[in-house]
Amino acid sequence: MKNKPLFILLLSGALLLSLSATYYLLSQQVTVMKQTAFEKGQAVIAASEKVLSYSEKHEVVSALSSQEERIRGRLVGQEEVVLFIESLETTARALNAEFEVVSVETEKGDDPRLILSYRARGTFNSLMQLHTSIEFGTKSTHVASVSLDGEGLQWTLASVLSVSMRK
Repeated sequence: MKNKPLFILLLSGALLLSLSATYYLLSQQVTVMKQTAFEKGQAVIAASEKVLSYSEKHEVVSALSSQEERIRGRLVGQEEVVLFIESLETTARALNAEFEVVSVETEKGDDPRLILSYRARGTFNSLMQLHTSIEFGTKSTHVASVSLDGEGLQWTLASVLSVSMRK
């Protein structure tokens, strides 16, 4: 019986030592798990950013493609020259003006262009409407020169257009 308190003390010490060792080992495992979880979280964030980056890049490419199509629509292709001239003639007829092509040339190079000289006859208003519809129409057109002559109801408009072409 005399040894009972000593026994309890030794048993308590052994239990304390055992619990302390268990706590230490478990805390080490928790630290390793936290580090692993952190690394996996960083990997998930990086993957998410990569997906977001891909998504953003896809949106930019889509926007550029859309803009490129709009720009290509404003340029006249080699195979569309006749259709473009016919559309000008149709516009002139709709405005009660006579339209005559004087010359057509193409310039090659980095910025290919269609050089179109034309003459139109009609009323002042119809010629101004024709000129405006050509200058601000659906194709990329630059008026290189324009002259207007006449009086009363008969006017003549002579103009040289520079129209952007596709390469």
